[in-house]
Amino acid sequence: MSDHFRHKVHVLFSKEGLEHERLEGKVAVVLDVLFATTTIISAFSEGAIEVIPTLDEAGAKAEAQKHPQDGFVLAGELYAVTLPGFAPPTPLALAKHALAGRRLIYSTTNGTVALKQSARADHVYAGALVNGKAIVQRLLNEHAGKSVLIVCSG
Repeated sequence: MSDHFRHKVHVLFSKEGLEHERLEGKVAVVLDVLFATTTIISAFSEGAIEVIPTLDEAGAKAEAQKHPQDGFVLAGELYAVTLPGFAPPTPLALAKHALAGRRLIYSTTNGTVALKQSARADHVYAGALVNGKAIVQRLLNEHAGKSVLIVCSG
């Protein structure tokens, strides 16, 4: 990694730090390593066509109204408790919900909120241990010289 690239990496230790950050022109990597971002990556490996992060339960329900009933899985939690009427929002639990060819509409306490709040960045990535190497490669290959924000969601 070049010194030029290294000088443009900033770490926000919580999603609340996004409130004071100008995101335009930057690349955001949201980390919720043990939960939301790992689940998002797992959903894609299970064949999900899209993952739609939402701010909260109401946002998830509103998003669900935009899609055919059989075209999505609604999953979410608030403070580690599965939301009523939602699928459990963990990788293993969601693997049982036939994600292939469907959207995951997803709401979590921290990770999906951080993703939504990062949306003004030029590029937003869900980072986790399972895709760490791929994220670094993408940053080096496609975003060298750009300011990168590492956003810790919790």
